[in-house]
Amino acid sequence: MRLGHTAKYAMQALAFLIRSHARDEWGQIGEIASACKIPRKYLEQVLLDLKSAGLVQSKKGQHGGYRLARAPHEITLGQAVAAVQGELVPLPDWLDEPAENFAVEFGLRQVVEQARDAVQTVFDSTSIEVLVCRPGGWLGQEMG
Repeated sequence: MRLGHTAKYAMQALAFLIRSHARDEWGQIGEIASACKIPRKYLEQVLLDLKSAGLVQSKKGQHGGYRLARAPHEITLGQAVAAVQGELVPLPDWLDEPAENFAVEFGLRQVVEQARDAVQTVFDSTSIEVLVCRPGGWLGQEMG
């Protein structure tokens, strides 16, 4: 699993927008960039990706900006990561190499798939609220 700078910036921007959501305000891109220390051009792309995924909304004008498209508890970390970087834990290419694939023969592929699925489950069952607080069941109690 690799979370790059784009994912980090997305999480910082979402944390800012969670706080704005609590005040029923729109976050202006300049304020977000300054508060989160994110280069403005980079932030613009991140917010566009989050908007394309339906996680944030934008509004033009003096009182416009960005805000969450729905309540923070309805948006998961998995959705946010997928919006900006795609698959959270891609399988390594070498698992599909055809010649003498020891990974398939000895079950390594299944172990790697199970690990990927476990990580994805945690991200998909954890809301972005964890970016600003750690409520009681923040890791998704349904995981068992």
